[in-house]
Amino acid sequence: MDEMFRLDGKTVAVVGAASGIGRAVAAGCASQGAQVACLDVDARGAEAAAAQIGQQGGLATSTGLDIRDGKAV
Repeated sequence: MDEMFRLDGKTVAVVGAASGIGRAVAAGCASQGAQVACLDVDARGAEAAAAQIGQQGGLATSTGLDIRDGKAV
C-alpha cells in the first residue's frame, strides 16, 4: 500500500497542523516523502509539528496562519 501513495517531490500545505487530525495528516504526508508546510493559527504548535517531522527524518517548515484573515492567506 505504501508504494501506491508516494508523495516524493511534492509539497503539501496542511492547515491545522498543530494538533489532532491536521498534525496526523502532516506526519503522514511527510512519511510518504512530501515536504510539508505546517500551517496553523497556533504558530508554536505548527513549529512543534514541523520539528517532530524533522526528528523522524522528514522535511517540514512551519508558520502561523489564521485562514480567517484573507490578507494573510
